[in-house]
Amino acid sequence: MAAPAADIFRTRDGMVVVSAYVQAHWLRLCETIGAPELGGDPRFATNELRVANRPAMKEAVGAQLARLGTRECVELLTRNNIVVGVVRSYADVLAGEDFRASGMVVEAATNGSQAGYTTFGLPYALCDTPRQATQAAPGHGAHTAEVLREAGFSSEEIAMLREQGVVKMEATRAVPA
Repeated sequence: MAAPAADIFRTRDGMVVVSAYVQAHWLRLCETIGAPELGGDPRFATNELRVANRPAMKEAVGAQLARLGTRECVELLTRNNIVVGVVRSYADVLAGEDFRASGMVVEAATNGSQAGYTTFGLPYALCDTPRQATQAAPGHGAHTAEVLREAGFSSEEIAMLREQGVVKMEATRAVPA
């Protein structure tokens, strides 16, 4: 990554993404996290040097941020005008009120033997076009027989391929006649 002082860092109880691109932001970040000496460290004196010494820079900043809880870190950096965001797991995002309020949560309906699930919708909406309901992707082998039939295989040939383990089909689906 070529961006100086912009990366994902571990906190005491999670992860955050921090961006301090310009010199003033870098110096403010160092002060804010209680490591003003990093601002004067010759390895990190310029953006170019911070990129060249990225592993050491990330380790030094990371050591300071690891002492903080995620919420504490976000509040501290935000209060000091440092760009920061929480890195959340998929489960956390789907459970988050902010994400649900955005209309981006989609409930995929059951499809054959595939159970329904909660997932992410498209990150955009077309004007005057409501989001459509979706369903779970078909299970592995859900359409094997139909595809083979369209390719010209007989029911007997399809059954033989299945018995020999050449193809997989959902157990609940019969070989089409």
